[in-house]
Amino acid sequence: MTKIALELTGGLGKNIAFTAVLPYLDSKPTILCSFPVAFENSPYVEECVPWPSSNFRVLSEFDIRKVEPYYVADYRQGKITLIEAIFRSCDVKLVQGAAPKLYLTDKEKKDARAYLDRKGRPVILFQPFGASTDVSSPLSSGQRSLSKDQALKLARFLSDFGTVLVLRGLSQPSLPGFEHPDLNLRFSISLVSEADALVGVDSWLCHAGAALGKRGFFIFTSTDPRQLSYPLHISVQSPNRCDLYPCRRPWPGVPDNFVCPFGLKCQDFNPEVFFEEIESYLKEALVEV
Repeated sequence: MTKIALELTGGLGKNIAFTAVLPYLDSKPTILCSFPVAFENSPYVEECVPWPSSNFRVLSEFDIRKVEPYYVADYRQGKITLIEAIFRSCDVKLVQGAAPKLYLTDKEKKDARAYLDRKGRPVILFQPFGASTDVSSPLSSGQRSLSKDQALKLARFLSDFGTVLVLRGLSQPSLPGFEHPDLNLRFSISLVSEADALVGVDSWLCHAGAALGKRGFFIFTSTDPRQLSYPLHISVQSPNRCDLYPCRRPWPGVPDNFVCPFGLKCQDFNPEVFFEEIESYLKEALVEV
């Protein structure tokens, strides 16, 4: 009998979000994806295989079914959340309160604590650009990213409260005066569980923080926090949100030649507008450090 494997597209954040539906599937699936680290140690996965793959066993043994929440029209139109779209794309009834989950070993958490202790506590993980931190990944997402000037201004503000570690992809800008650790993704995820605070944009750090029960502060520009954020976090929207909402940015896997008629207005703002809220979050997050 041919076994079913689920093919997932997209970045690390989307893969982490997908873990929310795993406990509610009829059986443990084999996952084909570009980010197996999101499923490592999960008790709800049979196995996870890097994908795309030329592995003959994978290609011949499995009935491969693509799972794509971006194909759900209600999600693209801003009517439902990403988690709801994931459940719907899997033909599973939505479970209220379902959230992603990552599984770290005691050793992974211990190693992360030791690494962060050497940096000088408190440690703030800062992800200003939408992308993977994997040193092998050149991917970036400018539509969700801060500009270099915005990121630098925010990093300098954060440095008043602790040690700032900037998470970024190799193709993304470096911020002068700040450390950009080139770490593999699994170790970066471990750091999320042990860091003292998280600050970033709509990207994998947001999903990982939710999966590990870590509160954070996240800035959304072209994307909608009502669809992509979690109750655990403080999520704010660009003050320059345009009239075309939700944003009709090109969706991965969905052909779209749309060009923003507002010149990416949502990305043009001074991050200082959020400093008071960020300071309030940091004082609460760092109170016991």
